[in-house]
Amino acid sequence: MNKISAEEEKIIFDKISRAILKNQEKMTDEQKYAVNFNENKNILISAAAGSGKTFVLVQRILKLIAIDNKDIRKILIATFTNAAAAQMSKKIYDALNNLIYEENINSKHLKDQLSYLSGADIGTLHSFCIKILKSYFYVTDAPCDFSIIDGDEDILLREEALSEVLSKLYEEGDDKFISLSDTYITAKGIDNLKQIILQSYDYAQSRPEGLNWLKDEIEYYKACTDLENSKWTKQIYSQYNEILNNAIELQETAINLACGVIDDKSINQLTEEKDKIESLLAALETGDNIMDICSAFEFAALRMPPRYNGPLKDNIKNMRDNAKALSQKTANSIKLYSFDKARKENEKLYIVLSSLYDVIEKFDECYKEKKTKRKVITFNDCEHICLEILKNKDINREIKESYDYVYIDEYQDISMLQEEILKLISKEDNMFMVGDIKQSIYRFRLAEPDIFNSKFELYKKEKQKNELIILNKNFRSGKYVIDAVNAVFGSIMSKESADIEYDDDAKLAYNENKENAGAKTEIYIFTKPEKKSDDTNEESDMTPEEDDLEEYENAELEAVNTVEIIKNLLKNKIFDKEINAYRNAEYRDIAILLSSANVDGPHYADVFTQNNIPVFFDTNKNFFDNMEVCIIINLLSLIDNDYDDIALISVMRAPFFDFSIKEMFNIRKECNTGFYYEAIKHYIDNKNDNLSSKLREYNNVINKYRALSRHIGIYDLIEKIYDDTGYYEYVALLEQGSSRKDNLTKLLDIAQKYEKSGACGLFGFINYLNKIRANQTDNFSLTSADKKTNCVKIMSIHKSKGLEFPIVIVGRTAKEFNKADLQKEIIFHKELGIGATFYDINLGYKCDSLAKIAIKGAVEDEITAEQMRLLYVAMTRAEERLIITCVKSAKEIESKKNKWNKAILSNQIKSFNTYLDWLMYAIMEDDFTWNKDIFDIHFTQCKNETINKEKKLAKKDIYKLLSSVDNELLDEEIYNKLKWIYDYNDEINLPQKLSITQIKNKKSIKKYMSFENADENNFALRKGQITHYIMQTLNLEEMKKGDYEVYINNFLEELEYKNVINKKEKECVNVNSISNFFKSEIGIMILNAESVKREVEFYYIENANKIQDNIYSDDKKIYVQGVIDCVINIGGEIYIIDYKTDTYYNKISKDEKIQEYSIQIKMYKDAYEKIMNVQNVKCILSFINMGDNILINNK
Repeated sequence: MNKISAEEEKIIFDKISRAILKNQEKMTDEQKYAVNFNENKNILISAAAGSGKTFVLVQRILKLIAIDNKDIRKILIATFTNAAAAQMSKKIYDALNNLIYEENINSKHLKDQLSYLSGADIGTLHSFCIKILKSYFYVTDAPCDFSIIDGDEDILLREEALSEVLSKLYEEGDDKFISLSDTYITAKGIDNLKQIILQSYDYAQSRPEGLNWLKDEIEYYKACTDLENSKWTKQIYSQYNEILNNAIELQETAINLACGVIDDKSINQLTEEKDKIESLLAALETGDNIMDICSAFEFAALRMPPRYNGPLKDNIKNMRDNAKALSQKTANSIKLYSFDKARKENEKLYIVLSSLYDVIEKFDECYKEKKTKRKVITFNDCEHICLEILKNKDINREIKESYDYVYIDEYQDISMLQEEILKLISKEDNMFMVGDIKQSIYRFRLAEPDIFNSKFELYKKEKQKNELIILNKNFRSGKYVIDAVNAVFGSIMSKESADIEYDDDAKLAYNENKENAGAKTEIYIFTKPEKKSDDTNEESDMTPEEDDLEEYENAELEAVNTVEIIKNLLKNKIFDKEINAYRNAEYRDIAILLSSANVDGPHYADVFTQNNIPVFFDTNKNFFDNMEVCIIINLLSLIDNDYDDIALISVMRAPFFDFSIKEMFNIRKECNTGFYYEAIKHYIDNKNDNLSSKLREYNNVINKYRALSRHIGIYDLIEKIYDDTGYYEYVALLEQGSSRKDNLTKLLDIAQKYEKSGACGLFGFINYLNKIRANQTDNFSLTSADKKTNCVKIMSIHKSKGLEFPIVIVGRTAKEFNKADLQKEIIFHKELGIGATFYDINLGYKCDSLAKIAIKGAVEDEITAEQMRLLYVAMTRAEERLIITCVKSAKEIESKKNKWNKAILSNQIKSFNTYLDWLMYAIMEDDFTWNKDIFDIHFTQCKNETINKEKKLAKKDIYKLLSSVDNELLDEEIYNKLKWIYDYNDEINLPQKLSITQIKNKKSIKKYMSFENADENNFALRKGQITHYIMQTLNLEEMKKGDYEVYINNFLEELEYKNVINKKEKECVNVNSISNFFKSEIGIMILNAESVKREVEFYYIENANKIQDNIYSDDKKIYVQGVIDCVINIGGEIYIIDYKTDTYYNKISKDEKIQEYSIQIKMYKDAYEKIMNVQNVKCILSFINMGDNILINNK
């Protein structure tokens, strides 16, 4: 091509400039500034929801290429997902294409850039790392022909490596490893230890330092002897400081309200109490006399004269009581804590955690060997290897010179490891970072919002090399939505509550040019009926299974009442941007956003379908939760194990067997104990009717597949099931039939992949599927719905990020936040390190270590902050209409009013545990009114007559059918499984393993007691559990000193401080009964015995028919486990002591109790004699509350 003249170049440049300026005509000043800023600085764009960040990013890149004559090949553009990368690439292509062809600009440079675009570096950071690794593999140990391993294949490989390592360690019998094993296996089995190992490994690998970070943080347990000044103590004291400041603020508000209103004596008392709290705060900061102040810290009762009765007095008292509770709890915590005890705990924890590190290191080696052998790596491997490559100075220099600009989208969601990579590939002044800290919601993927936040604060101050640009004009939402978002987050989002100040820069600004302002934000609080007074006695008799129905009912009630909202919405018009005109609202305009879509989504989908509302339900786990997939997996489980009751009932109800609930009850009626499979056999043996014939046919089919499974592979078995049952064709006729067929095909693909990996066996395959589920991978999602599909969309808030909908309904806002991470035995924090639960195996005692107390506080703050950001994401998805719903009882609403009072809890927003609390606190004034210009709040009686009562009854019926399964397994997930949308439960694989107490009455014994999740409605059971725990953990050396009552009371105080029990539980302990026990003959024997063993756990194999003839009819071997309360050896005689907290009122009821426990005691005796090779063990049944010790004759 001939070289063009300077004049022609100028003409082309002028045309490009005019076209670029034309693109910028409708931009805000801030957007133009972001696009055209041309200084050599790092740029951070804080782009609020709907502010057009992608448009700005594309226009800036277009300006660089077209005006500044830059080469797209010298620009790195990193996105969060592959879909975002594809979208970005298309937008840049369209923009260039428009300049060349629509604006008729004949520029060789632009045409070249268009041709280079397909090879440009626009993709995820993972794809960039893969590119670096492929280019420089020769400086690494990675094979040149590596491939990225699939998520499910990786799960199998990790499991294989970890099992090999653990097997070898058990064979070697290393003392440290056995100590680790004893600590973490006895409570939940070996899977618990595996989970701890993998979680620790994964967290460490998310750090740039990898396993070195883990090692350093474990070493801190040993190195840190000055615990009083440790990072953990500083964190805890920081939390106490915040709590006490809150208490002072509450007390000051109470005093201000009281002045001039109530008597001087009461005001003086309030002032003195405030001074006490301030003294405690001062002592906390200086350390002076802190123990003395805490020991003397008490509040007298506040008695205001009766003439002051009324709302104001109630407000004053509530504020003062809150201040008292906060400060008193803090003082008690400080008073009871012992750093000497913490040092001893840390010494023992260091040994356990060091052993854990050794295991993780061995696992890492084995895992790497297996990956090397298969020539595969993970995405995480890519990042770590890439980081090491970039540390090579020559390579680093070469890569840095490759890029003039480094652009990062969704910067708020990057990890520490990714940030290190970005630092190494960027120059001092060429980073362009775009994100919104308020939309950082991927903590579960180990995203670090603090990275964005730190730069935000830094760039505010240090402007010489940095530029902070804020985009807050919202182009998505109508004025009413924006006003609602600002009203809510202006009240609740702050540095203290979420580490984000919702100031003028953060607030959304309304786009005055938007066609439609929308409508007021509506909040529907559906109030459900209270329990009838004559039902109160029945409630105490409710089984745990029936009690578990409440959350299920709430979700369904809310869905039922949402139906009416949707029907009314369809009567309204919305503005359609695509046709630039108003039209009637349709189903496709509506999105239901849920925080726990996997749990609540199915209820909404079912209810909507029943009410003829077309629906698309999108969930992270929708492959395994699909009805058709669940049925086949249940069938495979049943082929592997007849005694899996849940799988059995599910399969019997499936279309290809089609047993009715009535038929299944008839089976259970004939044999109302034992496993359901035994009831089937009993019915076949004793009946000769149509149902028995149907059961024989069912048995024949299952036995046929079981025989086949021994001779053919899993892929062939599943394919055979599809062919025989016609199930593949059946699901094709259902709604979304094509997707359902695809899901069944996908299950075949998983089976094929499993067998190709060298694994085999049905049991192993089922465990493999369970592992995939446990890791919550969503690689299998096959269904989708586009904007044109006319259906209501149900999805999680996480999935909704980046999307927008004309009408958004945020549901289940009264549901409590999920804080399950805090209950894990080991938790992590980027700065505070590792927090482990301390276990004393000998005493059967556990408590949170100093580190864990600190980390739990920090992690809880992070969870709360992310929940607030999730609410922000949910509310900002709405274009025109925002509707918020919840279900609460009228009594619960009334009890919440004080919590929503700004004057009472102005500084305790972090203590709220539901979205509804935040919303109502932000919206409500002190007199329970609200801004009616922005919000419409509807307190509406629940409409519940349309709930499918048959389904509700069916759930209760299913619990009855499952009379042989542990109560603790009968939760909401079981019903979901039985209707083929469920989660697997590893503990269902009976009767391969059976506990002594399951043999007796299906109660469970746990090695380490934890009462916080126990059933509030069954407090008698809790009292028994607590008493057992105390009997196992009392220090017998202290008891020998004789001051039984004093020591027991002090011990209970310590347990309350350590959150092992709460105040109510402490008060329920019968100290006199325990004291009297140790004064009895048996108690004295325990204190004087040559040896005392408590919580003696045992395992052995027994013939099934020896356990209980009417349950097991064959000679199947069963793995039996149990825990004996106490074994003593005194003068060569061995006594087994079993503690009971039951009561009885006469000889008949006493004899019944003794008979009831005879099977259990006999099993304890037989097991102990068999395992320890001893004879003539005596058994004592101790009814502690009755003061009765009974020698049991078990000859």
